[in-house]
Amino acid sequence: MTSRPTSGSHPSDPTDGTDFKNWPDERSGNRRDCAGYLWRSAVALVASSALGTASARQVGAAGVAEQDGFREQTPDPAKILSTLRSSHPRLLLDQSGLQNIRDLVVRDPTAKAYLARLVQTGKRLLDQPESARVLVGPRLLATSRRVLDRVSTLSLLFNLDGDVQWRDRAIAEMRAAASFSDWNPSHFLDVAEMTHGLALGYDWLHASMDPPTRDLIANAIIEKGLRPADEAYRQKAWWVTSETNWNAVCNGGLIVGALAVADRASDLAQSIIVRALGGLPSVLASYAPDGGWAEGPSYWEYATVYLAVAISALETALGSDFGIGGYAGLSLTAQYRLNVTGTSGLVFNYADSPDRLDVNPVVAWLGHRYADPWVEFEGRRLTGTAVHAMNLAWYAPTTGSGRAPSLDRWFRGTDVVCMRSSWTDPNALFCGVKGGDNGASHAHLDLGSFVLDALGQRWAVDLGPDDYNLPEYFGKRRGTYYRIRTEGHNTLVMAGQNQDTTARAAVTSYFASTEDARVVIDLTAAYAGTGTNRVRRGVALQDGRSRVLIQDEISHRGDVDIVWAMHTQADVQFDYASGARVATLTRGNAVMEARIISPADAWFAIEVVAAPSPQKRIDGVRKLTVQIPQAPPETRIAVLLTPLNEITIPLAIPELLPLDYWGLAAGVD
Repeated sequence: MTSRPTSGSHPSDPTDGTDFKNWPDERSGNRRDCAGYLWRSAVALVASSALGTASARQVGAAGVAEQDGFREQTPDPAKILSTLRSSHPRLLLDQSGLQNIRDLVVRDPTAKAYLARLVQTGKRLLDQPESARVLVGPRLLATSRRVLDRVSTLSLLFNLDGDVQWRDRAIAEMRAAASFSDWNPSHFLDVAEMTHGLALGYDWLHASMDPPTRDLIANAIIEKGLRPADEAYRQKAWWVTSETNWNAVCNGGLIVGALAVADRASDLAQSIIVRALGGLPSVLASYAPDGGWAEGPSYWEYATVYLAVAISALETALGSDFGIGGYAGLSLTAQYRLNVTGTSGLVFNYADSPDRLDVNPVVAWLGHRYADPWVEFEGRRLTGTAVHAMNLAWYAPTTGSGRAPSLDRWFRGTDVVCMRSSWTDPNALFCGVKGGDNGASHAHLDLGSFVLDALGQRWAVDLGPDDYNLPEYFGKRRGTYYRIRTEGHNTLVMAGQNQDTTARAAVTSYFASTEDARVVIDLTAAYAGTGTNRVRRGVALQDGRSRVLIQDEISHRGDVDIVWAMHTQADVQFDYASGARVATLTRGNAVMEARIISPADAWFAIEVVAAPSPQKRIDGVRKLTVQIPQAPPETRIAVLLTPLNEITIPLAIPELLPLDYWGLAAGVD
């Protein structure tokens, strides 16, 4: 049996969960009530016991959790390891899975290419020194990830061709990590990822290691991974039932570690697995109802990779995932990752996400698991050039391209909307716009912000995250940094102020047809402190999905200065004959026109974007603005963005329809 693990590549260092000033802490767990409450209640009996175990009768009394049409059987702590596969490897791959890969690299061109690139990576690793315990800020995370990537790569190569140089270098890496004083439990992601890395090496190289080496690696997993985890569970660490990536990574990594050494430390492993399973429903609920992710695409990847690894390891080692793969939204969540990828190849990088992300093989894994051939095909097709062990270990030949989904998707759990004119045309139009929750983990103050792709270029950019080691980046100074502030995004700034850090913005109208798509988001709560009565943003793909209209309607009390903004890397020239109401944006040979339709007396301005040290430099970005000082009580700002080509040049300027009628006109209540 093969259960294909995921790539060792990861987004930038996640360090959420620190204290915020006037910013809801991700630890509070106040966004959703978890559907797995009964299961967690059962497992809480385990966590609260002195030895970390509870009787089967106690657990059974908590019953069975019901979640969106499937029944999730509470695991019996006394029996959870009764089906443990006694042989190694048993994590993500077994002997039949390894043989399948050996066969594929002979006959399948993609698998063969993956292996060739993996061998190149392995050869480079042979001459590199072993990892050292070096913290960056408060984190050992870069080292933990490096160990995971190296050990998984080298261990898989050894299992495929038997060359002992791969095994010896992997063992040297694990010995170095095992010698660390600890794996930095103060930042528990570091422990989880290191535990994951050594667990894979211990399991995949088990038969080829001598007994003293096996003892050394197993003891490191137990003493530096599982025992600190046991203490964290006893102390009710915030991440155990968090709704964020921390939950998936920590609990998922610990499940892998516990399964690796379960025959050496059965009581401890049993306790870890049961309590980790008890924590996972909180983060699983974050995917409901449709697979969207509030923390942005990079943290979607981070969380989803570790959930997939946990599911796979449980299935290969114990024969069951205990129902966690059936949670609402998981079967759809790969659609989220593909929908937030623009036609330029960049992602809609809201929250602390970079705009360039390789498509992780977890996408294809999800497509395969949930029988979605289009997702599986696209996940494979869009795989980046960097190949890690899990690209190959998780590889399965696709049997067809499947049928592409609709061009637009509203992710209702997060109020993120993605719209495009084609799935296959690289010059197609793409626009992503967000409502959501300013208090979500990794959130910026960016409700209403959008990105825009056309003609193979990104025209409206999101600046992404800053340096996580900035003073109080996740604390009370977070809202002072340009990339986090409202002025650093493609949205409205009212009275020069940030949006409210606790505000939520809901989609109030959404419609999509063959010819157009449009959405209205209520931003009123974001500007509650600026004297506004109502603020709404409408975004439409119109005229045969050939151009984008951004239409804002603001009702306010008294005088207020309003700034409409769009960050761009394009060269910008104004048509002064129009009173600077038309701007021409150029990137290479591609041209975009921006035109103010309303107000009649407004004009464009351009600002150079800069952030003072120690913030990261912002190079090559300009901010196109529409500034309305002392705006009238009822203000409408409408900007039309048109990629210039033979289709769009002849189009007339559209008449504006009030946002109240956007949904009604489209037949939406």
